[in-house]
Amino acid sequence: MSVHIIPTKITFLGCGKLNTAILSGILSSLPDPPSTFQAPTYTPNEKFLPNPTVITPTSLTACVHHQSTSTSLTQTFSHSPLVTVLANENVPGVQRGDIIILGVEPSVYRPVLAEPGMLDALKGKTLVSIVGGVSVSKLYDAIFHSSPTSLTTSEREKHCHIVRVTLGPSAAVRASVSLISEEAGRRYPPAVLTSVYSLFMRVGEVKMWPEQLQAAGATMLAGGLAFLSVAVEGMVEGAVGEGVEREEALQMAASCLAGLSKLVAGEESPGGVRGKVATPGGSTAAGLEVLEEGRVKELYREALRVTTFRTSRLDDPKE
Repeated sequence: MSVHIIPTKITFLGCGKLNTAILSGILSSLPDPPSTFQAPTYTPNEKFLPNPTVITPTSLTACVHHQSTSTSLTQTFSHSPLVTVLANENVPGVQRGDIIILGVEPSVYRPVLAEPGMLDALKGKTLVSIVGGVSVSKLYDAIFHSSPTSLTTSEREKHCHIVRVTLGPSAAVRASVSLISEEAGRRYPPAVLTSVYSLFMRVGEVKMWPEQLQAAGATMLAGGLAFLSVAVEGMVEGAVGEGVEREEALQMAASCLAGLSKLVAGEESPGGVRGKVATPGGSTAAGLEVLEEGRVKELYREALRVTTFRTSRLDDPKE
């Protein structure tokens, strides 16, 4: 069965660390066959289009606030003729795109979406929000800030479609999981969902995800990288202390992470992985005992809890 390819223009509204990672991942995916990014064609609730449909980016516009950032990004992506960087031109940038990826700080999404001309610029388009802690309803409120409050949800969604997606910076190496938010009683038009799904398949796996678990998902996908990096640093420093060259130690630690990733992805439990390595009374068991005495697992659990709590309140002015 042939794949229906839809040329699509992408605009990044804000191009900080995460949007830059997504942009990098999309660029590296372009040489791959379009069929690689084919979204599911059917689910029991018929969310997806019945025919294979894939979007192919034909232009990538990055909108930033500072001229210095524009200069830096222009140099970073100078190898690609598809990338255009605009400074202080959010509305013209949105006008250029079919899919808009909103990636600004939670503290500034309201003024960005309330800019003069933004309401008209977004008409008929899909706005993908990767802004942490901000619900779809709050995004619509920001867009329609000067419109009658009597507008129904359906009327707002006819103006533009908003899809909330959570993912991590490993999108830059096409290794993230993208979580498309599902809200009870809210259905995405099939064409919108399929286009967003096929776009984010370019930077890793894609899953439909409950809205109430978005904060926990963000902690696992973004915070998790930071948490695991602490373990890597400790292992590397220990190896260096034993005389191993730092570069060699980093490569070995990376090998351990890659191996652990494949084992866990293959449905091996973390405890099962430890069981494959450690034997009672052995050297690895002695090291694990040190970690248990230090309550490392409990510390990771608390780090995840605290981060999830803060993530769920990023748009709370009291925080």
